[in-house]
Amino acid sequence: MVYVGTVNGVDYGFYLSKENLVDYIEITNEEHNALIAGQEDGKEIAFHKGKKPTLETPSISETSKMMQEIASLKHFLDTTDYTVIKIVEGVATKEQYQDKLEERANARARINYLERCINEVEDVGSDNNNTD
Repeated sequence: MVYVGTVNGVDYGFYLSKENLVDYIEITNEEHNALIAGQEDGKEIAFHKGKKPTLETPSISETSKMMQEIASLKHFLDTTDYTVIKIVEGVATKEQYQDKLEERANARARINYLERCINEVEDVGSDNNNTD
């Protein structure tokens, strides 16, 4: 048995005990596993007060937010290209720009992650539109 509930009346989640939960319902382990597995298909778990959670396709606004974040991260990479050029030209060392290089690596990793998320949402959307 898994409990879906909240301790503060706002943020919902999964719990193994109903102790300290303000608002909760019970779901089976199978229902919980199905919700978790649904995330692998690009779905999001939506919590509803007094009702069982459901799997939903992320909204376009979430995709838009991801695209905006990608644009911002790419702008950061564009504006910090000089650090790589200085290192390649021998004017600076990696050690001098270590923090900036790490930030750039993190930005690229985040871009890759967000792009995978967007592709999964698009794949799910195209599957839903398939009338075969």
